[in-house]
Amino acid sequence: MAVTALDRERGATLVEYALGLALFAVVLLGAIQVLERRSAERLDAEVSQLAVEGPAKTGTPTRPGEPIGGGDPTPDPGGGTNPAPDPGEGWRDVEVASSSGQLVWWNGKDGAWEPSVTFDYAWPHGGHLTLRITEHRRNGSTAIRELTVWIGSGTTTTALGQVKLANAASSDVIAVEIEALRIATKDGAGVQGTFPLSGVAAYVSAPPH
Repeated sequence: MAVTALDRERGATLVEYALGLALFAVVLLGAIQVLERRSAERLDAEVSQLAVEGPAKTGTPTRPGEPIGGGDPTPDPGGGTNPAPDPGEGWRDVEVASSSGQLVWWNGKDGAWEPSVTFDYAWPHGGHLTLRITEHRRNGSTAIRELTVWIGSGTTTTALGQVKLANAASSDVIAVEIEALRIATKDGAGVQGTFPLSGVAAYVSAPPH
């Protein structure tokens, strides 16, 4: 059977149509693969960001200076950060740096000496420090009194008053024990209060005479 020119033209047209369909299919498949790859990359990026930053912060601040959801303190425009309130720890920064006792006067028969104590105090708010002073006497008896002194941020030296020295009298004070009982100051939120102290004490012996 003879192939006419019309048959050849129709065959060529079918071949071109098939090639066109194949090319379209290749382009469409490539586009789908590109979209899938970009979606996967975007998802991986979001998962990585969540792993670094954690879940979104919700709720309300529990303390002034604290961001919503907790975390780091709010940045301070003047530099640094606004410290989170510390209602029960910072004012504990009261320590005895040193203590001493020195003769105030002595005439060979009787006299007086003065114990003193130096406190290191790191809390930025000053306060009234209540001390319990126990005088130990030569006969084994004791006398206890309380004294309230002002203490500011930094180093504060407090003289505790004169105590009697008698050559052989029962009232002869041989040592003084000083214990910090409590401090009235502001907490980290700026609220005035009175807070107990423990373990802040010094023992001062009478100087030689």
